[in-house]
Amino acid sequence: MGQCPNCSGPEHPWSKGEYLFPVRVESAAFLTHHSSPGHTGRNVCAVDLKVPVGTMVRAAREGTITSMKMGSERGGNRPSYNLYENWIEITHPDGETTLYGHLSNFSRFKIGTHVNAGQVFARSGATGWLAGEGPHLHFQVTRYHGKTDAIGQSLRIRWAHGVQLPEDREPITECRA
Repeated sequence: MGQCPNCSGPEHPWSKGEYLFPVRVESAAFLTHHSSPGHTGRNVCAVDLKVPVGTMVRAAREGTITSMKMGSERGGNRPSYNLYENWIEITHPDGETTLYGHLSNFSRFKIGTHVNAGQVFARSGATGWLAGEGPHLHFQVTRYHGKTDAIGQSLRIRWAHGVQLPEDREPITECRA
């Protein structure tokens, strides 16, 4: 499978862990890596999953919710809408983190909550800068290097064995082992 040219090379290594698909595969109408103008810098290896608002979002691996921003109902197609994005970040036992963005303003979980792999912890939404893509789930894996590293290193996602999209979906071709 091919790789996105923006998400290759030694500056973007593969994740150590393997990740489950964060939504039911049947729910995802489309997956893209490179179409969003926001996928630069720390977001370069992120993927966007086109899903309806309200789709259940599942933890791709076991971990602890370490950061989150909720409280918004706003989303739009200008970068200034970044301020309104709802998101949750989960830190995994090996130190890698997953970020789930554009969430609805609903999660019964709080910072410090432990989640199991596959556990539903949020619902997709249409908050923040949607970059013309409409409702979708932004998903990315990051590795931070020490407590003072606020940006982190964008990692290519190593999907868990058996993660496959149905034939009628766009294949994952950009950042896959």
